[in-house]
Amino acid sequence: FWYQKKQMWNKALTSSQKPKKSVNVSLDFIGAKEVFSKRKTDHKARRTLFGQCFQQLKNVDPDMFKVGVNVRAFRANYVGMGSIDAGGPYRDALENMCKELQSPALPLFMKCPNGRLEMGENRNTFVPRPSSTSAFHLTLYKFVGKLFGLAMRSKSLLSLDLPSIVWKPLVSDVVLDTDVQAIDRVSWKASEAIKEHEEKVENKSMEISIFDSTMRQFKFEVPGSDGKLKELIPNGKTVSLQWSNRKLYMEKLREFRLHEFDLHLQAVRSGLAQVVPITFLSLFTWRELEAQVAGYGMTDKQIDLLEKMTSYEGGVKKDDPHIKLFWRMIRERFNNEQRVRFLVFVWGRSRLPLTEDDFEKKFTISAHHSGANPDAFFPIAHTCFFSVELPKYSTLDIMTQKVLWAMNNCSSIDADGGPMGQRPVGPTDSDDELETLFE
Repeated sequence: FWYQKKQMWNKALTSSQKPKKSVNVSLDFIGAKEVFSKRKTDHKARRTLFGQCFQQLKNVDPDMFKVGVNVRAFRANYVGMGSIDAGGPYRDALENMCKELQSPALPLFMKCPNGRLEMGENRNTFVPRPSSTSAFHLTLYKFVGKLFGLAMRSKSLLSLDLPSIVWKPLVSDVVLDTDVQAIDRVSWKASEAIKEHEEKVENKSMEISIFDSTMRQFKFEVPGSDGKLKELIPNGKTVSLQWSNRKLYMEKLREFRLHEFDLHLQAVRSGLAQVVPITFLSLFTWRELEAQVAGYGMTDKQIDLLEKMTSYEGGVKKDDPHIKLFWRMIRERFNNEQRVRFLVFVWGRSRLPLTEDDFEKKFTISAHHSGANPDAFFPIAHTCFFSVELPKYSTLDIMTQKVLWAMNNCSSIDADGGPMGQRPVGPTDSDDELETLFE
């Protein structure tokens, strides 16, 4: 059935595709990094890369996002850095925008309660920030939706980790109790405790008076996903849970948790609808949508796909000893996080395309001119061209050490290490305009 859905979907995307427009976006990478170094939050969306991109594209016709596969929606220029956008800076910008979205640098997403408490499932996922519901915040969420649509069209997947409670409303699926439990185990335990006491009263093993005295600690005011208290009814903080109002309490609690992110996700879906044929999304399961926007990470299956989509140049052959060491390193020595970092190192993005057809170009491993002692050299990556010059390391340990060092220390998109322009000196936000959400 997926094959038929995919055919219909691709046909709808192709028929609604628009001619590529020449759009340039100037980005102050250094200024964006300062938001992190100063542990500030870009509430006005002006300093982060996401904010800068939003400000420059918010009034542009959304048709600019209706591109074809492997087509860039805009040209990214890093001001004051020696980067020429042959694809590297564009991918790097999108990658960094995803990092900003999943950090306190922007007021849009936060770690789910399970993640903050280090318990339960989905600890690595992020949910919308419940308090970010102003008109401006919703405009930002709408822009996030446009980026989702861009990912679906261009196949340049976004490095985002979002749970089912986020994806389901986007495909008009019903959010269930299990979706809430999957992000907030603690609050669900409280609900289970109330149900257990209710059952004890109903089977005559507990008096109603005992239920009332035990449950008095619960008010019609509960913590949301951000830990802030929300009243379930007017003046709920003064109303205790009792046997007589238990049904109302459970009904209001469930309603609150199931619909906590409705406003945020309506805005995301609104932005998505400006870029892709939204009526077709109801054909997808939430997992199918997640795969088309964010991919699968770097699973073993994805490594198999990467190896299949690799070419070798400069006299390098697939059966060379150092190439065999390379694939052993990726499979045996690297964990998933390190695999992702390697992909960022050589390509500027952390998600592989889903299929062979979605690749713009193959990954290339070429010869490294390292002289007589290759073990003394580091690999050289070219993110714009999805390639790496790999020395002929003699052992797996040496290769792993050298590649890890390069991955962790050589991620700059600056091509020549020198300036090709100056950072803008125009008006900037003062630090007191950047309220912090860093903990």
